[in-house]
Amino acid sequence: MRELIQLKNHLTARRKMTAGEVDVILSKFNTQRCTKGERLFTAGQTCKKLHFIVSGVIRSFIATDENKIKVIMFGFPDWWITDIDSFLNESKSVVTIDALEDSVLLSLSKTDFDDLIRTSQAFESAFRIMMQKSYVREQRRSFELIAHSSKERYLSLIGRFPDIEQQVSQKNIASYIGISPEFLSSLRRELKNSPVQS
Repeated sequence: MRELIQLKNHLTARRKMTAGEVDVILSKFNTQRCTKGERLFTAGQTCKKLHFIVSGVIRSFIATDENKIKVIMFGFPDWWITDIDSFLNESKSVVTIDALEDSVLLSLSKTDFDDLIRTSQAFESAFRIMMQKSYVREQRRSFELIAHSSKERYLSLIGRFPDIEQQVSQKNIASYIGISPEFLSSLRRELKNSPVQS
């Protein structure tokens, strides 16, 4: 199955694994297909699955008391997404996760995750490496939100994800970088009209 081959390549790029180790890990995952707008889970629930994104775009967000959406992260193919606090600690989630376009996921239950962490050194090592990379990414994002201008944050985002404006609405992009959609529109016009530096 193409989805499992994609996950296998993702895992073995992070840690050497035997064919047997790979087979055991892959056997724990189930394919999940979701349509645009479908929620994987909602704030207030306990997150019971870890998702590997095969295709599509997934969004994690919180809703404020004023019913405004604050985007925490986007998930793209070859990324993992969950509420890691809720998933690991079996606590109620404060975030909602949904699909921004039709998506295919490979999902791992908490029970199977715990089993792999306990019995598969290959999976435990690969997951630890993925968590380290995720922590670095989130630390850089926090730094950008504190220390960088809105223009710098926008340029950084489209520099890392050149196709994001074809996949994600302007409203969601604005929320992610911490500005209003109106300000993002103004910023994009400014950049479009700026002379090209040679």
